[in-house]
Order: sequence, then C-alpha cells, then structure tokens
Amino acid sequence: MRGSVGVVSGGRVNRDGIGAVVSFSTEGGGWQMVPILGGSSYASQDSLRANLGLGKETRGTVEVLWPGGVRNRLRGLRSGEKIVFPEIPCDLGDELVDRAGYVACLERALGELVAAGVLDTAARDRFYKSAFACEEGSETFCLNHGRFRVEVDWRDFMGRSGAGQTVPFSSDDSGNFWFFKPDNWEVLVKVLDGCSANDRFWVFASAATNVEYTLRVTDTSTSVTKTYFKPLGEAAPAITDTQAFASCP
Repeated sequence: MRGSVGVVSGGRVNRDGIGAVVSFSTEGGGWQMVPILGGSSYASQDSLRANLGLGKETRGTVEVLWPGGVRNRLRGLRSGEKIVFPEIPCDLGDELVDRAGYVACLERALGELVAAGVLDTAARDRFYKSAFACEEGSETFCLNHGRFRVEVDWRDFMGRSGAGQTVPFSSDDSGNFWFFKPDNWEVLVKVLDGCSANDRFWVFASAATNVEYTLRVTDTSTSVTKTYFKPLGEAAPAITDTQAFASCP
C-alpha cells in the first residue's frame, strides 16, 4: 500500500495508506475485506501488506477504500503476484457523474505516478483499464477510455456458434476479433469520439467473413446498446454509423 503525499496531486491519505480497507474478490467468489493497520503503536509495519487468497481461481479483483473516501480498483490480480497499490485520487463513482473529469483525473494522476517512479507504464495501463465499469476479457473489448463494451457472436454454415475472441493487439478506440483461429482475424471495430463534429460517438466496423455475426456495442455510462447484424452467407457491409450514440461528452 502506498499513499500519495508528495506524489499525486489531490491525494489525501498518509504515506503508507494506514486506515485503508482492502476488498478482494475472485471471479467465482464473494468479497473479503482486510484493513490496513500498520504503523500504529499496536501494529507493526508488516501489517501494511495484505495477503489475499485466490483458492481454486486464477484471477481476482482488488478494491481499496482510502481514508479520504476515494475508492480505487485493480482487476486481474494473479496467483503469487505482488503489487504496489497507490492512491489514485479519482473515485470509481465519478465515472457516472462527470466522465470527462474522471478521465482527465486518471490521466493526470497515473502520469504523475509514472513520473515519480511509483508505477511503470504496464502497471499504469492496468490501473487505467481497471478504473472503468467495462471489464475487458477474452470476449470483450472496452474502447474509447474504457467506456464502450464491444462484443460479437457468430454462427457458421454448419450451425456452430460462439463468441468472438479478442486479439491482444488493440488501441484505445479499435479492436479485432477472431472466430476460428487466433491468427485469422474476422472483424475490426472502432468506437470514435465524434462529439466535436456532430455531438455523437461513432461506430465503424469492417469484416472479412461470410458467416453470420451480431455485433453489440454498449455505452456503459448510459447502458444504451447498439446492435449490428450480418446474415449468414452475405457479404459483410462496412459499418459507418456516425449517429450511434447521442451521449457526449
């Protein structure tokens, strides 16, 4: 655990995060809570470490409620992994209140933590992606600052069906899916911020397949979903939906 004095502007807790409450959940279990007590007259500095059990699961999610009231999250904690969890003075709940301000707060705070040597760039990216409601996975992209959840389902000529799998190589606004083989990419999806042009978020997509697929893009800030369906056996049309989401900023 680590606080933020002298490191992150807007941080409020002490250097060691004493008084924070760590909550942990595995993919298939409930939450367990561990208070950080170290540094007091009755608790040793060793108490600054929180040991968390995965059981039979392989990954888990950590949330920290800091003494100042800010709540942060990190997904994808792996068995045997040791992490430094700094206070990020941007509360999870702010995503739904002032998303633009929340994104700016995250970018500023995480940039300061990297500059101070507290986090490397890989850890920065993990904390950034974990800070949004959308959770990326093998079948889900979270695009445009983690706001838009993107998923696709497919059905082939033999009646087989499944969920599109994400290709690891992606950008903040673009992602590729594969259906049958990891090196055979089928669908490219982009969610672009067109707010300055027409007060909309745009959805663009293209595909190199003749199987049926259904593409779903959800704005996690409003729970609005846009669905795009391509029938079996037909050529895949380009999707250029510049009216997709009227939910700027």
